[in-house]
Amino acid sequence: MKKLLALSRLIDALNERVGRLTYWLVLVAVLVSAGNAIVRYTFNMSSNAWLEIQWYLFSAVFLFCAGYTVMSGLRNADLKPGERVAVLGLGGLGHLGLQMSKALGLETFAITGQADKKAELVGFGADEVLVAGAGADPGAVLRNAGGADVILSTTNSATQIAAVFGGLRTGGRLINLGVPDGPLEIDSRTLMWGQRQIRGSSQDERSDLREVLMLAAAGKVKAKIELYPLARVNEALARLQAGKMRYRAVLQHAV
Repeated sequence: MKKLLALSRLIDALNERVGRLTYWLVLVAVLVSAGNAIVRYTFNMSSNAWLEIQWYLFSAVFLFCAGYTVMSGLRNADLKPGERVAVLGLGGLGHLGLQMSKALGLETFAITGQADKKAELVGFGADEVLVAGAGADPGAVLRNAGGADVILSTTNSATQIAAVFGGLRTGGRLINLGVPDGPLEIDSRTLMWGQRQIRGSSQDERSDLREVLMLAAAGKVKAKIELYPLARVNEALARLQAGKMRYRAVLQHAV
């Protein structure tokens, strides 16, 4: 027993060291990229270099929150090779979910109510974009496309979550990452007869964050952000409320 405990402590210590090394490697990668832009900015080699500097620094921040949350959701789904993942709620978390699912080698579907986002969602890694417009049942749309083994839900709409649940294949899992605006009214027959599950998830194992950072360092995951000076805060807020933000906003202090 003592030997097992000693081995367990050794593994924990190694995990701790690997985790710290990963964080530093990603930080170095971000700083090198930003430094490259600084050099070009200093020598006036690129008019967009200053924006690039800020992008490299700001976009990495979101991986420690949104990215961490999404990866934990995927890992808590108990993914299996060859499964299909559908992402519902394609905002700050969802656009990262598409990238991560694709980076893990899974068939990835996006479910959106906005047809004009189709090309962009394909660019994030969606193999297929399913448009469920106003009044459409996202569960029926997904079911007609063959269903999904895992639905990664980042939306705050309880109605949408309940509706999409019917698009799960037998044995499917819905992973809820958002904070619904009301109770979830799931059809118990759909839950029971198809051996389906609904699971809640948030930031979990530290290894999930490490995995996100490694994917980012490999260039497979990037947060898409919009930069606004403080003087344009009302414009940013209006864009957010209209559902037009792509996909995270950063307010910049004057320098």
